[in-house]
Amino acid sequence: MQQLSEQTRPLKATSLQVMVVGEEKDLAETLASMLASRGYKVAKVRNGSEMLEASRRWPPDVILLDVGVPAVNGFEAAVMVRKERQLDRAVLIALTDWGTDDHRRTSSATGFDAHLAKPVAADTLLEILERLALHKHDKVDPHRPEPGTEGQEQAASQVR
Repeated sequence: MQQLSEQTRPLKATSLQVMVVGEEKDLAETLASMLASRGYKVAKVRNGSEMLEASRRWPPDVILLDVGVPAVNGFEAAVMVRKERQLDRAVLIALTDWGTDDHRRTSSATGFDAHLAKPVAADTLLEILERLALHKHDKVDPHRPEPGTEGQEQAASQVR
């Protein structure tokens, strides 16, 4: 199968609203600028608390969340997002320096849909977003535990 160059790749995912959550200003700016330049609707906030507040006003389809953010860490924020009825279909992607199997399991247990270790290649992220856009309206995972189920809070608290 022939790969499309970045210039000829169709912009399928531009209908997605993407929230970038990160304390590292350069990383958040770079991600937000890259996504906006490709037509995504982008919002950026600094931490998990701001993410929850902003998400209530501007419900994102995708949340790119740096797990190491202050105030409410990314794992705790993921658990909270999964409890919010209007956000329960948002796709949560962990962006982190933490790439061990234990961290990946914690990401999954707390509600993340994907775990990407930094640095993340732009093409990798764009490919994930394009796939999500194709399945935006049929995101139902019968294997995902219901929000608020046992184990989520415990997994989030273990990384403090």
